[in-house]
Amino acid sequence: MGRNDKILKKQDPKDLAEFNNLVSQAFQARYKIETGFIELAQSIFLINKKKLYRVKYKTFAQFCEEELGFSRQTIYVYISILKLINEYKKYFSKEKAVEFGHKKMRHITEGVNAIDKIIVDTHKREKKKIEIFKKVKPTMASTEIEALIEDIIDEL
Repeated sequence: MGRNDKILKKQDPKDLAEFNNLVSQAFQARYKIETGFIELAQSIFLINKKKLYRVKYKTFAQFCEEELGFSRQTIYVYISILKLINEYKKYFSKEKAVEFGHKKMRHITEGVNAIDKIIVDTHKREKKKIEIFKKVKPTMASTEIEALIEDIIDEL
């Protein structure tokens, strides 16, 4: 028996409801992914600060690798992002950090850490950081942010 293309192409009203439900779930999951890096950073920061990892592990590195599946270095990147958000709330509210996303915030944090190592004078160091904060935009590509920060650092 041949197939009936008219029946197969006919839209079922239940399909639209299921589609809308699944799209809603997808958006909720996407939001969790986008905000998750900050929530992860907040949790691990407190676990490290309070040494709670000692309940099950000898070292923080063991906890990171065995419990979370991340290297200690990766976890410290998340913690650095959290510290940047907390220290420079005027430029990076939680919402704005989410808008930038993990990868872009990582580049910004790495730039700030490099400036901290290069510039000794506190006033000049803060001025250079704020220059970066004012120039980067969430709409910029990650590579564009990375290049901008590299240019600023190279000028030092």
